[in-house]
Amino acid sequence: MDFSNYASKYKEWEQRYSWDTCKTNRRGYGGFIANFLTTDSRVINLNGIYGSGKTEFIRRLYVELAKKGHPVVYIDVWESDFSSNPLAVICSELLQQIEFIFNERAPNGKAKDKAQAKETFNKLKVKLGTCLQYLEVGALLTGDPAVITATATTNKIVNA
Repeated sequence: MDFSNYASKYKEWEQRYSWDTCKTNRRGYGGFIANFLTTDSRVINLNGIYGSGKTEFIRRLYVELAKKGHPVVYIDVWESDFSSNPLAVICSELLQQIEFIFNERAPNGKAKDKAQAKETFNKLKVKLGTCLQYLEVGALLTGDPAVITATATTNKIVNA
């Protein structure tokens, strides 16, 4: 199986960001988090001070999840810090990942490849839908009408 079909950065990161190269020996913790995330629709928050290894850990987790055949998306907030609409950044990255998966899974438009691409897209869509449901609740708690509208609209687009 070519894991890069599910993760656009996999080929670039597979050697550098494996658990074998982890100098802090977080393989066990990473494996636990990967299993936790893939047993049900879940979201986690990773906190730590600057320089504590959050990015290194997340990249290794990305590689691990790709190896398990899960579509993964990596969003670097520092690359998109200029945006005033974080939801737009997230949706943009998700759409780029979906496009990557379709291009990798069905590059020649073959019916079999398209069926596999559709299956992969549906897996991603389910996860995105769950994420947006939680986001919609969070948006309601903020009380910001623009955030509520943007979240509801995005949710409708994904469901359609």
